[in-house]
Amino acid sequence: SQPENPLLLWYLGEALFFQAQETRRAHDVLKAEECLDRAEECFALAQSVEPGYAATCEEWRHLLRVQRGWLRRDDLRAEDAAELAAEALERAPQRLEATAEPDSLRLLIDAIAFDLFSSGRISSATTFLRRICAAYDANSDWLNNFAFFLREQGVAAQAAGDSGAPALFEESWAAYSRAVALSPADARLINDRALISIYYLDEHHEFAERELHRSIEVGSRQLAEMSLDVPESERRYVDEAVGDAWENLAYLQLIRRHKTDRVEEALDESAKHYPFAQRDGVARLRVRLAEIRREP
Repeated sequence: SQPENPLLLWYLGEALFFQAQETRRAHDVLKAEECLDRAEECFALAQSVEPGYAATCEEWRHLLRVQRGWLRRDDLRAEDAAELAAEALERAPQRLEATAEPDSLRLLIDAIAFDLFSSGRISSATTFLRRICAAYDANSDWLNNFAFFLREQGVAAQAAGDSGAPALFEESWAAYSRAVALSPADARLINDRALISIYYLDEHHEFAERELHRSIEVGSRQLAEMSLDVPESERRYVDEAVGDAWENLAYLQLIRRHKTDRVEEALDESAKHYPFAQRDGVARLRVRLAEIRREP
């Protein structure tokens, strides 16, 4: 039977929470669920007996929701985990951790988004991050992923002749815009927002051109200032963004504006950046440029 003293109930709930964590690490999902259920009962009873415990008991219930989310993910139930993670953030965005530590809500959100997208459930991944970013719009990484998922969903909808594709691209543009506002020195984000306007919305051309030049400027400056001990992946991330921006400038000029001046120079600049000669987009634009030049 449960104790009736609110302090004892509170401590029992705490002990059951940590027991749930241990049993989860031992891959005993059913036992962990039982511990979380009992902990939930303890905190509810403690609060009913002593209303002054409301704030601390609600904090524990938040942690319980997060742990239930981790359990659902462990059990390969990503959709259920997504519901619990989104609910936890919506109910208490102020409790979101500053860093993605083990067992944290922040790391759980990252993990679920990856699980859903990597398993081909793009619509579910998009819906999940839409809720997450609506509850907490100060994380540029989540906004970037949300914008990218929207873009991929829009491309699929467009290929299927779905009339909803333009709305997805507009939402992607808005998410990228918020991400750029939060991380104005990220050359990749600056480029990707401009890409949406050029390739998919076919509008904001002048703005996109300015932003692509800004991406090149920001990225080139960062590359020049990088120390030799910077990880290759970090250098490549920025270098590829600069190359993409040059390629997108060429696309804007050649495909959208139907002009050939400055296109070859932009393609040459793009090819100087990762992945260099393996840039398929550059190769396609060079073919198209040659075709146009042969036209009477």
